[in-house]
Amino acid sequence: MYCVAVSFTIILPTLNESKNIGVLIDQIFEVFSELDDFHILVIDDQSTDDTQTEVTAISNVNNKVRLVIRDNPDGLTGAIKQGILIANTEFVGWMDADGSMPASALLNLWKAFDSKTDLTVGSRFVTGGGFKGVTEESRNPISVYKNLKQSNDSIIAMLLSRALNKFLRLILTNRIKDLTSGFIIIRRNKLVLLDLQGYYGEYCPIFLYKCLQRNLKILEVPYINEPRKFGVSKTGTNLITLLRTGIPYITSAVKARLGSLRL
Repeated sequence: MYCVAVSFTIILPTLNESKNIGVLIDQIFEVFSELDDFHILVIDDQSTDDTQTEVTAISNVNNKVRLVIRDNPDGLTGAIKQGILIANTEFVGWMDADGSMPASALLNLWKAFDSKTDLTVGSRFVTGGGFKGVTEESRNPISVYKNLKQSNDSIIAMLLSRALNKFLRLILTNRIKDLTSGFIIIRRNKLVLLDLQGYYGEYCPIFLYKCLQRNLKILEVPYINEPRKFGVSKTGTNLITLLRTGIPYITSAVKARLGSLRL
């Protein structure tokens, strides 16, 4: 579907990503060079580093980049929703700004659309995809371990995230393999803001589950999630913070499932 006449906005929520955001924006524009009506919307949650300075410098020379600084940040989900409200293109998407979701993978999500597809999801768990530490050259557990040890991501975070995703599939649906993806492109007219609920990443499994309930055609596109090179994960790096982050995923999924059973 890669048509230059189609309009598309990608939303990048940011919080202290000064060393990642500029590189990512450059890479995204490089792979989307042929798309005429393409925009990047950076929604910043009061970063205390140089994120805002970096994006402002880029937007001063590129009118397709816009920075929005939120007055009252209320979490990742709120940032995504605000970006959606601002975007007025036919397609809208969002992805992490930490470099873990490559620009080349975003292009693959875009190219995967056909006339019947409503939504594409970057998936680590379909054939060809991979979690942090995996590379195109090797999926060997020892190599994965070494790659993560050399990055700013933790091994325990990777293991718990995989376990959480499997548990959510048991609660909600096994029709989607990567319920915690957070890497999405959707037709703007198919998007219901009420489907986006929560504070952090727990919005994603509920959002995808509700999209299935509305009979949207969802296509999972494989990508390899890359380790963070700079900065600190917002999810957490130790067991206690990771468990605290994971609890809302489980409670919101249980509520959504029980709500569906009552219908």
